[in-house]
Amino acid sequence: MFRRSSIFLTPLLISTLVLNPLAAATLALADEKAPLTFAETVRNTKETDSVLISDTDLQGADEDSPGLEDYYPSQDANVQAAVAAAFAAVAKSMEPKENELPPEACEPALLTRFQSALATQGLPADKTEIRFALITLRQKNLIDDVTLMPLLAAYPAWASIGYDEREWTRTDSEGRTAFVDCPTDQYLQLVGSVRTEFGRKMKRKNIVQKINTGAKEKNDAGQPRYLAVQTNWLRALEKTSYDTNTRFALNSILKQVADTKDASPRADPNDKPTKVMSKRKKKGKGLSNRLALYSMYNSFQINMLADEFKKFTERMDLMSADATIVIHYKDGRPDETIPLSPQEQYRMAAKLLHKDVEELKLSGIFAGKSPTFDDVILASVETGFLHASELDAAMGVDDVWNPAVSGWTKVVTIVKKYGGTVLMLIPNPISFWAGLALTLAETVITKKTQSAGNPDDNGISIF
Repeated sequence: MFRRSSIFLTPLLISTLVLNPLAAATLALADEKAPLTFAETVRNTKETDSVLISDTDLQGADEDSPGLEDYYPSQDANVQAAVAAAFAAVAKSMEPKENELPPEACEPALLTRFQSALATQGLPADKTEIRFALITLRQKNLIDDVTLMPLLAAYPAWASIGYDEREWTRTDSEGRTAFVDCPTDQYLQLVGSVRTEFGRKMKRKNIVQKINTGAKEKNDAGQPRYLAVQTNWLRALEKTSYDTNTRFALNSILKQVADTKDASPRADPNDKPTKVMSKRKKKGKGLSNRLALYSMYNSFQINMLADEFKKFTERMDLMSADATIVIHYKDGRPDETIPLSPQEQYRMAAKLLHKDVEELKLSGIFAGKSPTFDDVILASVETGFLHASELDAAMGVDDVWNPAVSGWTKVVTIVKKYGGTVLMLIPNPISFWAGLALTLAETVITKKTQSAGNPDDNGISIF
């Protein structure tokens, strides 16, 4: 049995009951969720518009250049249904057979399977048209940007030299067959070793040299040599700059997504994508917030970040916790207990959240990384602990983004303007999304106003 935190008011019990959106009263522990299928793992449920698709992709560069509508018209229901059916066949082929591990999600293999499935459906399936088919999948939310990015990055090499899965098998003397590692994973590992060796001085010629000498180095080390098809693919990936067009290979990143996406018991299977996850991240080299999240953190770290926000909601939930300050006098006098008001308890929870995030930077688990409050929010959305509707509501309260207004004034403003909508009462506990809105605002305000002689305005609150 457990109790989840944060607070919403229901229309039927506005004046008497504040319901916890993470659970009301006590709930039985949810059954362990079944592993995500391949189709569920890659399906877009987090992002709105794709940062990887341009107007040129959709409309063509000019009158003589084809666009998406020329091959897979969005208004043709039969075409769209056939595209979905083709992808469903590919997704089914990626499910594990009984007592077997799931197949590797290798970009060129998936591209070849998708091409074959499209042809079976009677759709355009030339190599020049497959890129538009991938974009169609993203437009239909059958895949997300995390899946689309490595597929688009591998597409030029695949279109150039093709991929026959039969060439990627080895058979031993006993007739046992094994697949050779996916070339994209191999290539990124190779680039990583070159980057470690040369650091910032690394040049493209260093990668080419590593590919050309790789066969000999493996032979000298007693390792299996590259097959000819492996070397050809490594060279094609370097020539098409695969490593500069994606931050990760598909197989490895989907394992992370499977461990993170909607991992929270609070995840809503009907939740809709949010613009916050697909917004381009500042200093993110064109990546969206979600792409940057997976580029920087693994699934364990993302779940840890989400847990920090969960602790915040539990600390500010007056239905399940109250906060006091206890002063213990060493001379034998009775302890002095000072209860915190709802607003002070909220502010304490917010400050502890910021403190916890700063401490993560010193953690060995986050060595070399500097998690931010923004990362905590994004991780919470990715795990499903924070719903898109709650985040979008919080981000939509323009009044909280004025750095000249004190925290208490923000609360009053929200009540006056949005009280009837969000069902928030003062001095009752601050609702879940309103608390989130204020915390988001505090993050921005702290950056803009924190300087000598210009402290945060907390009124008469001790926090």
